[in-house]
Amino acid sequence: MKILASTLLLLLVCAPAAKAQSAPEQGTHELELWTGGGHSVGGGIADIGVWNVGLRYAWILTSPHGPGLLRGQFEYAVDVAPVY
Repeated sequence: MKILASTLLLLLVCAPAAKAQSAPEQGTHELELWTGGGHSVGGGIADIGVWNVGLRYAWILTSPHGPGLLRGQFEYAVDVAPVY
């Protein structure tokens, strides 16, 4: 539990310094490939797992707005998950 709390505190303290690339501009598009998965929890059915892969295509509809952590853009996205 102490490790989890320490990790979360470290992420919060270092978050302002960790800047991503610039935000996409209004009227542009985003393309994203994603994957995720997991397995059964303790006490669940044994040997059960799931894995998926998907593709997201998004249209950026607005320029960035909002203060601080709430700053963001409105976009319309379509997800396709062909592998499950």
